[in-house]
Amino acid sequence: MICQYALGSGLESPDSAARVVAAFETVLTEYMGQAGDGAGDRAQEALAYLRATVDQVLTAHRERGDAAPAGRSDLIAALAEAGESPARIRDTVLMTMLAAHHTTGVAISWTLYLLARHPDAAERVAEELDRVLGDRSVPEYGDLRRLTYLDMVLRETMRLYPPGPYGAREATEDLVLGEYTVPAGTTIFYPFRAVHTNPEYWPDPQRFDPGRFAPEASAGRPRLAYIPFGIGPRSCEGAALATVEAQLVLAVLLKRFSFRMAPGQTVTPIERFVLWAAEDIHMTVAPRAST
Repeated sequence: MICQYALGSGLESPDSAARVVAAFETVLTEYMGQAGDGAGDRAQEALAYLRATVDQVLTAHRERGDAAPAGRSDLIAALAEAGESPARIRDTVLMTMLAAHHTTGVAISWTLYLLARHPDAAERVAEELDRVLGDRSVPEYGDLRRLTYLDMVLRETMRLYPPGPYGAREATEDLVLGEYTVPAGTTIFYPFRAVHTNPEYWPDPQRFDPGRFAPEASAGRPRLAYIPFGIGPRSCEGAALATVEAQLVLAVLLKRFSFRMAPGQTVTPIERFVLWAAEDIHMTVAPRAST
């Protein structure tokens, strides 16, 4: 999905999308410090392949002199048509693919996990999908604004399990934070989950409660009490795309299937580049009775 959005029809073959995804896996799990012997070389090769793939698609676009096909989105073509430099296009495309691939995937996984643990919320989501979609199994973009409870569930999931677990900033001047002095040039990491479980703004913060994001409950809450995509000009470029992608995938899955936790497992979050489950999340999947 994300390869089609970002790269359009520029990939050489259907197998190329799988190779792009595999390269991202290598970069994220090994280049970001999670590797053993030889990981550095594998990660560098994977990163070089990703950059070369974007450059190849961009070159093909420019040689043809075309833009995105009518009625379809193609990020590379749109950026090229806007006159962006090759380096800027490559960085934007890779960051967008990263943001809308791994973060979206773990957001969907944690959402299904929480719904499986809270069947009342899962039932409410299913009822909303039946009401909004009727007999249709796949939503349209315009349906998303009517899937208000699904949106609340996704937001509450990202509060408890933010896909990107932390952000970082470099202090440009000396800072005094409480009893601590932070010298200029210091890199500061701030964990999103600590912000998201501040009891001043999130009563009973460990409890799963999608109602926190109802309009009346959100009124008056500081904007920076909820920062799943970071803050400021360095926040996630792909936030809007990742959110829409997660909503669409969840709507398709939850309209058709019910999800239950497989017995005998312990789900433990671990912080890598994104927030993974240490031993994955195992579920049983069954067609919904209403379908």
